[in-house]
Amino acid sequence: MSQHNSHDDIAARGSSPGPAAAAHGGEARADGPNGSDAEVTVFAPPALDCAGSNTWESAVLAFEHRFAKRYGNKVHFTKADLFSPEFFQNPAVMEAVQNGGTAPIIAFNGRVIQSGGKLSERVIREELEKLGIQPIA
Repeated sequence: MSQHNSHDDIAARGSSPGPAAAAHGGEARADGPNGSDAEVTVFAPPALDCAGSNTWESAVLAFEHRFAKRYGNKVHFTKADLFSPEFFQNPAVMEAVQNGGTAPIIAFNGRVIQSGGKLSERVIREELEKLGIQPIA
């Protein structure tokens, strides 16, 4: 997998457990995974106590808010800890780690699209385009 460097990238260290989905407040979704058209899961290490707000969870929440402005409820983001139950329920992510993949590992609808580097909006947008998902405005 490749690393991407652009103004669309966000890096963070650590994380805190739990999904970023709480930011949606239970709004209605389409018929795809978790009620959205696309499911993006970021697998990264758990947060350190000293991380403050510089966490993977914060980065995922920032992405979710940015994508919600552009795509409405078509894209759902979740942060999951490496080696958590969610990790072990995703064979593609486990395989990526076994093959030397590094955090963050980004899964799009269950398929690994990036390993290592920074979270990349461009990579996620390209996957959305492949599904025909367009911005709402």
